[in-house]
Amino acid sequence: MKRSAIITFVLWMVLMGNTTTGYAQEKLEREYHIRAGAVPQKASELVSRLFEGAKPVWHGEESLSGTTIEGKFKYQGRRYSVEFDSSGRLEDIEVLTRMNSIPKNARETLSRALEDSFSRYRVVKTQIQWRGSEKELKQAIEEGVQSMIPAIRYELVVRGKKKDMTRYYEVQANQDGTIRSIREIIQSNASNLIY
Repeated sequence: MKRSAIITFVLWMVLMGNTTTGYAQEKLEREYHIRAGAVPQKASELVSRLFEGAKPVWHGEESLSGTTIEGKFKYQGRRYSVEFDSSGRLEDIEVLTRMNSIPKNARETLSRALEDSFSRYRVVKTQIQWRGSEKELKQAIEEGVQSMIPAIRYELVVRGKKKDMTRYYEVQANQDGTIRSIREIIQSNASNLIY
């Protein structure tokens, strides 16, 4: 990683006035493009095995919890984001979807929780997170069947209003629609929120 990128990130954090308090409620991140040659071989090989012929655009993401690597691409008409830790170990696969594609019971539970959390809100982005073995993930990708995935979660980006302040939030939810966490997004390059 470039030294100037680290310096820029640290300066940005200082200018934003962030301290170690309150991080549980904030998601501070910085996303940047990385060359395919800088991606751990383990990560690029897994993407090649799971998504034959896919040509990911690679991104590094620095956050309070560490550095991750993401490959983003379109495959068989769907947008995927495959996230790895810095050593190339798979963390999850995220599939861009719509809120109304979440099963009805989970969607209703999630909607009620969002109504309780915000005076007004709009879902900007919805992703399904898949976690499982390579075999289970490959089968789900090829057959389009999520029932093979042992761990499914939802990740939303919500533009929500709390205490007369409108902000962007990351909402993590379980498969049944119960909310795991809501964190305000503090990001220097907000254009990456949507994809």
